[in-house]
Amino acid sequence: MKKRFSMLFLCLTLIVCGLFTNSRVFANESIKSINDLPQTDLPQTDLIKINNSIDKVLSSDFEIMKTWKFTSCKDVIKDPKLLQLIDKSNKFNVEWYKKGDLKINNYTSKLNIVDLIKESNNKYIANVTHDVKFKVIGNDFLSESTGKRYRIELMCENNKWYITKLLDLATDLDTDNVNPIENEKNSITRSSRSLNKNNQFPNYDNMINSKILSISEASNNIDEYAEKLKVNLSSNSNEMPISRAYSGYNSSGAVAYAHKWATSFNPKYMRFSADCTNFVSQCAFEGGRIPNHNISPVWIPALQEKGAPKYSKSWTCVKDFYNFMLQAGYASAPEGGCKQARLGDVLQLYNVPKNDWTHAMIVTKIDSKGRVYYSAHTDPKLDVPVWYALDGKTYGNIRLIKFWH
Repeated sequence: MKKRFSMLFLCLTLIVCGLFTNSRVFANESIKSINDLPQTDLPQTDLIKINNSIDKVLSSDFEIMKTWKFTSCKDVIKDPKLLQLIDKSNKFNVEWYKKGDLKINNYTSKLNIVDLIKESNNKYIANVTHDVKFKVIGNDFLSESTGKRYRIELMCENNKWYITKLLDLATDLDTDNVNPIENEKNSITRSSRSLNKNNQFPNYDNMINSKILSISEASNNIDEYAEKLKVNLSSNSNEMPISRAYSGYNSSGAVAYAHKWATSFNPKYMRFSADCTNFVSQCAFEGGRIPNHNISPVWIPALQEKGAPKYSKSWTCVKDFYNFMLQAGYASAPEGGCKQARLGDVLQLYNVPKNDWTHAMIVTKIDSKGRVYYSAHTDPKLDVPVWYALDGKTYGNIRLIKFWH
């Protein structure tokens, strides 16, 4: 009898352990993040509820990429406008991933609550980072999205925590000002300190409305949108032949540098609040061997040096980088998005709500189907499908900076 009871206990233990091991968020990592929080008056049970509510929303995109099925976030989002945006986006993504034949086997996600600011007895603001690793079906390499930063307002009602505001700190704040930052925590809390205490979500209603309009237009024209971008997001080749107009650009070196530093930051260089162009400049300079320019047109590295910084806007800003590479003769800008992209080329994304080109990334993989993958900062990305980046609500167009190589 004792032996049978021991065997039953062992089986139940293994089943319970298996349930926790296969969960979307690794329990130990989440609890560690909670324990590392700054001072808070909330009990751990509330922190776990907050963690789970946030992760459900932030991971919903990857759950859709895995299942191609829609599930509403109404059980964790209280604000009607935000729920409208998230649910519209997720419905769009079901069809979008199907049209791009983008599906993943599985994924793991980790949420880190950087700080938690008490606004009232039942309202808090959380600054968080979200890490996801996934593998596209048919690929033998891992894609990573690391340290994606959000600011989230939460409200407790009937012992349940709801999200009432959500801000993507990489795309929803003003990206015109590219400011140096000192460390990882500073990258997410800097904007909190610089904003008015009562304005942690600047221009929020206009931003939400603009995103709802963008995703609605993309959804209403998804067939046309997909056909246009499907042509633009496939590359004809992953080879790196030497052109007759060879400039000395080292494509393989640029990709190797991107792979080395995509999910971290080279201490040799400064780090910026909007770090995407700084990163692709490093790839082109360190790996691609494009020389710096101290005379017009200038392209001066943002090195960590004593004294006043001496870097140029063309090193750190999206449109200035584009203009420099074309004016200096290192690259062309053919139409057709990724169609002519090769490994080591740079892509830039058009932010629909802001009516501007605001993001830069480097091509680091092209799979057997011709799908293009990129690596980037501000929020680190490693070998992520470009199809995923064009989400309908933020980025709606793409252009290629094609180096002579």
